[in-house]
Amino acid sequence: MLIPFVPDAGDVLMCDFTTGFQEPEMTKVRRVVVLSPRSRVKFPSTYLVVPISKTPPVPVEGCHCEFRPNSYYFFDRSE
Repeated sequence: MLIPFVPDAGDVLMCDFTTGFQEPEMTKVRRVVVLSPRSRVKFPSTYLVVPISKTPPVPVEGCHCEFRPNSYYFFDRSE
């Protein structure tokens, strides 16, 4: 489903990774953080996003970022 608005960098959205992906890639619906606004030149409908997981990675590496409990309202929702 297309989103009916242009998200800004820092927005948190739900993204469906079940379409177009195959195991062992991520194949579920999860929250993502928008890192960049859409590319207006080469890819006008494309955004750079980073998926968020509630499961800690093993092993934790330097590229991982931890969100503290109760630091963002969207982590407290049951959806």
